[in-house]
Amino acid sequence: MLRFNPLVAGLGMALLASACTTTYMDNAAGLTMAQPGILVHKDPLRSGVLIDQVDGHRDGVRPATTYRFAPGEHSLRTRANVAFMSSEPQMIWFDVAPGGRYEMRTLVDPTHGVWGVGIFDTATGTRVDRLSPHRKDRATN
Repeated sequence: MLRFNPLVAGLGMALLASACTTTYMDNAAGLTMAQPGILVHKDPLRSGVLIDQVDGHRDGVRPATTYRFAPGEHSLRTRANVAFMSSEPQMIWFDVAPGGRYEMRTLVDPTHGVWGVGIFDTATGTRVDRLSPHRKDRATN
């Protein structure tokens, strides 16, 4: 007789989620996906920080680890979910260069209730995110 094992189910879901790739083509400049930028968010489930909105679109929380973006400005809304507590969202913007490679790094300190994210260019190690958009006409809700 088979029984439901939550540990095995959780591990299976984590394995499926670890291979997720999501593509975002919201691109007001009209550039093509011929040279998409790649954002990697390593192990979002373990970090406790999830992306719940991209470019003003809320598709629900997806534990994707790789995002493909058309070149141009993009926004992310992130939220920390640690120890059954959820934070207020944080919005950040960054510019994607054709063929650029980026990594989202997270900081979570549940003891002190501190969390944050940063987007780093993997070629230079430079932090490239900001707290406001360059284009004021872009929807962010």
